[in-house]
Amino acid sequence: MRSATPSPQPVPPPPPPPDAGCDYPALVEALSEFPQFSCLLSADPSGGGGDPATLLRSSFRLGDPLCEVFNHLNPSAPLPVADVSPTAADAATDASCVESLSRFLDACRAEDIPGAADLDPAELYSDDPLGLAKLGRVVLALLARIESAGLMPPRAPLPSLVGAPPAAATDAAVAAESPSRPDDDVAARNRRRLVQEMIDTERAYLAAMEQLLDYSLVCARDSVLTPEAARAVFANLSDLVVFQRRFSIQMEAALSAAESEQRLGQLFVRSEAGFSVYSGFCSNVQRAMTTVRQEEDALMRLSHLIHPSQLQSYFIKPVQRVCKYPLLLQELIKLTESRVPHIDELRDGLAAIKRVAEKVNEEERLRDMEGVRQELIDRIDDWKNCDIEQIGALLLADKFFMRSGSREEAQEFHTFLFERTLLKGNIRLRNIDLVEDISRIPQNAFALRITWSEGVASIPFIMNGRSIDQIQLWKDRLERQ
Repeated sequence: MRSATPSPQPVPPPPPPPDAGCDYPALVEALSEFPQFSCLLSADPSGGGGDPATLLRSSFRLGDPLCEVFNHLNPSAPLPVADVSPTAADAATDASCVESLSRFLDACRAEDIPGAADLDPAELYSDDPLGLAKLGRVVLALLARIESAGLMPPRAPLPSLVGAPPAAATDAAVAAESPSRPDDDVAARNRRRLVQEMIDTERAYLAAMEQLLDYSLVCARDSVLTPEAARAVFANLSDLVVFQRRFSIQMEAALSAAESEQRLGQLFVRSEAGFSVYSGFCSNVQRAMTTVRQEEDALMRLSHLIHPSQLQSYFIKPVQRVCKYPLLLQELIKLTESRVPHIDELRDGLAAIKRVAEKVNEEERLRDMEGVRQELIDRIDDWKNCDIEQIGALLLADKFFMRSGSREEAQEFHTFLFERTLLKGNIRLRNIDLVEDISRIPQNAFALRITWSEGVASIPFIMNGRSIDQIQLWKDRLERQ
């Protein structure tokens, strides 16, 4: 008799990519049509300075306004709703508020509102913005259900809404502030397009990082990798995503304000220290990919979520994004007239994110150089009396065509710059006296002349490179040493 084979365990469906870039200004506008939300959102009880996320968080924590929204579905047993006022937000952690929020979520689960089943009321009371984003998506799904049933209150603009004013209002404000010139209209349109691009790409970026974080959590839950391998692959991903959630919410709130009220530069300045989480993640990309290749068979278990071959595209997104921010701010400054308030803040913000990007690039490069240094140690047996432990970290490594003395013919050398020594092939160069850029850019000739001393002799040699960027990088580094 054939023994029964155990039925294969069903593969869990992939979690839906979280739309962490919840459109808070649009949500505020939609909820303002409901009486209780209208008074709360107009009064800004949180004192949050008009941040849509802060307005929503303080209102959601009351619970009863959400119950009022749910009752627009005309359920057979309407939820009890107490009267609230702007001052009621002070009691947002009271047990009655938590109970109201729990009733709302239970009712949404009963109606199969997407996202409600996975949400714990406690998440809204934590500092992590993910709880607010998750509840925001539940409310958006509920509003869609109400709208599809034709039960939405009539829409009307909310005067105090923090967010982008209607396009007509924006154009009217621009026309009132300055004489109408065709160039002004083009610049205003281009700026609006750029702002929308910044919002859209920020949402897409954050959604991708949230998807990678979900993947890492499933990986940990199912013990797909050892803890050591998981750290090698995901590094400080959770820290990065927590920071990015906060930053993205504030960035969208800033960009949704009227142009004269946008404080985006201030946000970048204030967030400069927080961007330090990028250094650890970005400098780990090569290590992560090496580990992914080693663990590919194990990771295939989760290929229905993200295929191992696609992980690299996720790992490099933070590098790409942090390098994209300066370009976006430069373009925004170009399209923002100098008379607009806070333009200096925007320039300060650009300087701050440039420092961040430079630091990320530098730390990523130094991590790469450490790998090259280890390869050198493993490969070279004879260091010509050079103590590898004494010459410091490897800073740069590249190929150059070199000429020394009166030699006409250039030879290609692997060249390595350590903290205290420059190695050209098997020749150690110390006591560098002069580094000159002798490039002739119109002729596409890029070169450095380096003069160094040995005893009383002064010895020059020329390093011919591939590009002006390569030459400037080496010149800068050599002059710093």
